[in-house]
Amino acid sequence: MKLTGKLYTTKGDPIPFANVVYIRPDGQSTNNGTMTNDLGKWELDVPANGSIKFSHIGSVTRTIPIASMPFIVTLDPATYNIPEAEVVATKSKLSNKWLIYTGLLGLVLILVKKRK
Repeated sequence: MKLTGKLYTTKGDPIPFANVVYIRPDGQSTNNGTMTNDLGKWELDVPANGSIKFSHIGSVTRTIPIASMPFIVTLDPATYNIPEAEVVATKSKLSNKWLIYTGLLGLVLILVKKRK
């Protein structure tokens, strides 16, 4: 059977590029899966039994039985208790007006407008 649906946050925003995977009735994961598109829509061909597992970075994973699958599924935001965080950055000149701060992996952390 073909299932279709939409995946949203609890605030009603679509969740793009989330994982949607068929789980067998015995609880074993399969390689039968897909991703949501940029609007949170998905479709998947599955047997009539089992469950669908939805997962996305920053959200709590949710597994729903196929028999009670709603058309719209929502994922709660994940919360992490991080006792301490250390930010390490270097400063490099980007232009005459802006400074760019990069982290250890070269990812952009902050753009700061230079004072005159």
